[in-house]
Amino acid sequence: MTILAENLASRRLVWAQLSELYLDTETGDSLQSVARALAGSDYSMAELRVILFDEVHPVLRANLTVAGGVWDAFDQEWLAGRIMQRMARPPWLRVPGWFLSGVAKTIWNDLAARVERIRNDPSFADSSRSVS
Repeated sequence: MTILAENLASRRLVWAQLSELYLDTETGDSLQSVARALAGSDYSMAELRVILFDEVHPVLRANLTVAGGVWDAFDQEWLAGRIMQRMARPPWLRVPGWFLSGVAKTIWNDLAARVERIRNDPSFADSSRSVS
């Protein structure tokens, strides 16, 4: 899969939001704001899942396993560079996104439910239309 230049700006916003869930902090507070931002994106639930599992998780999963990992914020240029580097490799040279993805599954289960709830809320639909 290649990330087209016209999709890169919106993709980077999703990467930035999802990266908050890989900080060495409690994610409870940020989970709702991340879900709200993702609900406002143009990506389908299936696309958001792919972005999490195949793009963000493989690059950031190690931060959750080291003592004293990044806790304030990931440098977004670094993150985009690492994801783009990984995605530029042929698929057979990439570690599959599902590999070691127990954390990603947990994140996704909670996040997907919240995104769906927000997208199905009529007041969210009204507010997102008024922004466009």
